[in-house]
Amino acid sequence: MYSVLVIDESPTILVAIKSLLMQSDSFEQVLTATSSTQSLDIVQGNHIDLIITDVEIQGDDGFLLLKKLKKEHPKAKSLIFSSKNESIYALRAIEAKANGFISKGKDVDEILFAVQHVLKGYLFFSAEVLGTVSDMATLSKNTKPKRSLTAREISVLRYLVKGFKNKEIAGSLFISEKTVSTYKARIMTKLGVKSVIEMANYVERNDLL
Repeated sequence: MYSVLVIDESPTILVAIKSLLMQSDSFEQVLTATSSTQSLDIVQGNHIDLIITDVEIQGDDGFLLLKKLKKEHPKAKSLIFSSKNESIYALRAIEAKANGFISKGKDVDEILFAVQHVLKGYLFFSAEVLGTVSDMATLSKNTKPKRSLTAREISVLRYLVKGFKNKEIAGSLFISEKTVSTYKARIMTKLGVKSVIEMANYVERNDLL
């Protein structure tokens, strides 16, 4: 029987996922956390077979959190459970050694299937993502999904779509204006947009942030 840790800032989602998993005889316990601090405390005293987390937990980076949790339980499987666009976050999920990505919009049967699939040692990513990566364990520079954004690019993107100028972003992130311009150009290339307005529309349309 498996022990699962589910991390999400929404108590409603935590209750729903816990209820879904506990209906199966495969799960011994389902632990829940609404913050990074709480989840790190939980893994200290419990055996964990599977970690389910969103890409962002109360403003914290879910991928960085996953890496920290993996240090405590290196053999634990992990599944990203989010309403965000998988094609945008796929690279970061793989780099964080996540075993899969499932949308919150999927029906309960598919969510349960994803959980069971990952626990059996398989990867659970969309065909689009699998088609861009030849080796899910070791990514080469030539196989990175074109539209995936790095953590720093996502940070810059957040400021850009809010209307911040390069100088303001540089001051907030403690980097140079030239570096901000470089990130801005990379983001536009990856998203296939030519202006900040198009960028903001893309973010809203794809629920990117």
